[in-house]
Amino acid sequence: MPSRLGYYLTNLLRLSTPRALLQQSRTEIEQAIDALGREAIEQRLQYICRFPHRHVLPADARVPGTELLRRQRNYAFDLLEHTRALPAGLRYRWRFGDSTEDPGVPTLVKARKVGELSGNSVLFPLNKVRHFFRVRDPQSFGGKRDSAVWRGKALQPWRQQFLRANFHKRHVDIGCIDERPENAPYRKPYASFAEQLSHKFIISLEGNDVATNLKWLLASNSVCLMPRPARESWFLEGLLEPGVHYLELQPDGSNLQELVERYSKDRRGAECILQAAQARVREFFDPARERVVARAVLFRYLLSSEQLA
Repeated sequence: MPSRLGYYLTNLLRLSTPRALLQQSRTEIEQAIDALGREAIEQRLQYICRFPHRHVLPADARVPGTELLRRQRNYAFDLLEHTRALPAGLRYRWRFGDSTEDPGVPTLVKARKVGELSGNSVLFPLNKVRHFFRVRDPQSFGGKRDSAVWRGKALQPWRQQFLRANFHKRHVDIGCIDERPENAPYRKPYASFAEQLSHKFIISLEGNDVATNLKWLLASNSVCLMPRPARESWFLEGLLEPGVHYLELQPDGSNLQELVERYSKDRRGAECILQAAQARVREFFDPARERVVARAVLFRYLLSSEQLA
């Protein structure tokens, strides 16, 4: 995991900086979008911001302040990073946590269901310290083991079913690390990042919302195996293409062993997927670019709710 100490220190320093020094105007954001390449960023903004051009701000919308740090601190830091860079006194509606249910009115959320068209779930970079990090992977794909690995808590029915159906398959090293009695036959020791990255293939399974390991996995030299995402976050999982960025598993993992055996031999095909996956991840690890996109989302939200002209 990344350094949480560094994350907290950075955010505390940001909060101690006078707001006037952080301010970015709408004009400055638009100029930055032009400099970074408007077409690509506009496509991303349109995908994120599906809310109507005009919407009524609900009564429970609030001005975010430092009192949010008392609960769900990571979410609060990530929201305040951007709202403090915009004019003071503006109101937003946000939802912290893993829920992907339609919030009913336009709301800043960490995740939503893929294909949701209501426009109420407005994706925002929340809880970044848990989801947006990379790990060092010095080993090439060809030097890794011809096998697939997964470790995690099997608290959801789909994870439990996947675990039981694939636990004993050849070339597969999967196991749960939770303490639920019903999962005891499928329990295995925790596997570090380095241990997981010794395998050519790493499995990614959604939990309460999106899969936590997906970003560092796609940035690595191991190929991602996963079912087609049902939920998406700021990373826009719904736009990942099977066969391009990852190898698609059937929900029950019935093709898991076949994919491992096939792509262990098809090194060229596997490395094409690695190149596309790594290129996709790089788009989301440019801090300056991500700040511009996040603040452009907020400006569009404020314009739509008629708080800005």
